[in-house]
Amino acid sequence: MKRFLVPGLLLLASVLFAMWWFSEKQVVKRRTGALLDTVTIEPGGSKIGRGLQAASLDGFLAPNITLEVPDDEASGRMSRDTVSGGFRYVAEQVDFTRFTLEEVESISVNEEQAVVIARIDAKVVIGSQPRIQGAYRTEFTWKKIDGTWRITRVAMRPAKE
Repeated sequence: MKRFLVPGLLLLASVLFAMWWFSEKQVVKRRTGALLDTVTIEPGGSKIGRGLQAASLDGFLAPNITLEVPDDEASGRMSRDTVSGGFRYVAEQVDFTRFTLEEVESISVNEEQAVVIARIDAKVVIGSQPRIQGAYRTEFTWKKIDGTWRITRVAMRPAKE
């Protein structure tokens, strides 16, 4: 009986870990972090590298996205192609961007939609001048489309200290 105890506990721990790891909340949390990594552009990157990075954004986008960001020119409801093309253009023009997930405040998930509210640190620099800089309380709204979580809305508000 004792020889089955350790393997049984390891199996139980593995099953519990897998249930947690693949839970919708954890999947959406990881997708949010991956989205921020995708829109982070390192200084000195090549045009080809930036173009490939911009192309990878498509995998996160729903057919229509609403952006509410500090730069009014980039805010509004738009198609995936518009967002993707705009990001390709920005990726070529910026010196660098940095979006860091500092803290997840909450995650709510139902069958078809998830909302992640997080504090992020953002910096977008064009020509050595920051266009966006600081801490933002950001709401990411995701929708499950064909089994994959896609972003439908990003709303950035300056975080209160």
